[in-house]
Amino acid sequence: MVWVQERINKDLNNIYPQSIDILGNIDTIPYDKALRITAYLWEGCFQSTNDLWIYLCSGLLYRIPEKWILENIENILSVIEINWEDDFEYYNLFPVFYHIPEIADKVFEYALKKIPESAVKDEWAVDIRESIGNREYYKIFSDGFNRIYEE
Repeated sequence: MVWVQERINKDLNNIYPQSIDILGNIDTIPYDKALRITAYLWEGCFQSTNDLWIYLCSGLLYRIPEKWILENIENILSVIEINWEDDFEYYNLFPVFYHIPEIADKVFEYALKKIPESAVKDEWAVDIRESIGNREYYKIFSDGFNRIYEE
């Protein structure tokens, strides 16, 4: 576990010193560095099969204000290193922001433009549209969970 934390921290510090400490105020650092940090963390959520790596990257990614991500979503996505020919990567690009409809919708729109035409693309689009359609169930579940957690 420690090696994963150390590697992520080292990689982030190579982008911008003390990156982990500024995630909540990412708009205070140079824009290109902020984009790269966000892209790195997002990539860590879909390019790894290491569950701990995914968990740590997503946890750090969620420290970045949703508003900043939404305002910069296309620029972030343009910096993300993703193989649009690899259905594993683009299938796993979406779920990290499934719970934030505004971001998830933008990711879906962007990905549709980038994924090459294929049966897999069509299958992916159907799967994501079904997930989006079921979002109300997720909201009901998460609202209930949040109420239980707060009590």
